Amino acid sequence: MIKLNDKYCIDGDGLNIILKEKHINMKKNEEVYNAIGYYGDFKALLNGMVNKEIYNELLVAKDIEELINNMNNFKQETLKCLEELKNGENKSN
Repeated sequence: MIKLNDKYCIDGDGLNIILKEKHINMKKNEEVYNAIGYYGDFKALLNGMVNKEIYNELLVAKDIEELINNMNNFKQETLKCLEELKNGENKSN
């Protein structure tokens, strides 16, 4: 499993790249990652992750400016994470 940021990680099953989202198991008081999407390639996974963030932001953003700012922040965090992965700086969980 490879952590992309504080919210998402990726995993694989031999056929798919699996996008997982962090949740807190309240009964056990521990972090767990639940599969939220299965993708055939990395480009589709990134599009799925961005779409998921847009849907989440639409629920909380007060206006279009806040939505755009939040999505730009998400983009920068994700690009930074991918660069760290490329350079071997991001640690797998």
